[in-house]
Amino acid sequence: LWYSFTIVSTLALRTGSYYDKRWHFFMLDFCYFAGILTLFTIHAAPNVAFLWQINFLLAHGPLMVAILAWRNSLVFHSLDKVTSVFVHGLPPLLLFASRWYPAVDTEIPDSIGTAYTMGLSLLGYFGWQLFYLVQTEVFGRRALASNDKMMTSIRWLTTPDKGGGYSGMAAGAMAAA
Repeated sequence: LWYSFTIVSTLALRTGSYYDKRWHFFMLDFCYFAGILTLFTIHAAPNVAFLWQINFLLAHGPLMVAILAWRNSLVFHSLDKVTSVFVHGLPPLLLFASRWYPAVDTEIPDSIGTAYTMGLSLLGYFGWQLFYLVQTEVFGRRALASNDKMMTSIRWLTTPDKGGGYSGMAAGAMAAA
């Protein structure tokens, strides 16, 4: 219940603030998909084993790597930074705790087969990726092309003085030159 309240309230706040900044395409990113999938699993499908497996691997793989990639930090006077930590960090914490200390009415699989789970999680990830590409490259194409201030995660990561990917690539290119 704490996870549900925290994620729903922080996503509502973030949606409002990002819409005002014209960053609403961020809300299509993988971290929000994973958080909402986790929310769906714990409330609508708590006994569906393959959803627990997909969630567990997605949360403990790409979502935890994103904490480093996006330089998440727990800065209590910044609602944006605290929200980022919650969005990226709470699903793995919840799923780890649920794996080892499941709720009474929840049936978690005793083991997670590597090949099967990797296949399921890759299917989930590629499904999200297809959805994201259709949204940003088909439906949002005109809006993104006409407004440089609208942000997506790719634009953010490749913008000077914002994204970690840009500074690393630029430093490498400068050193090579």
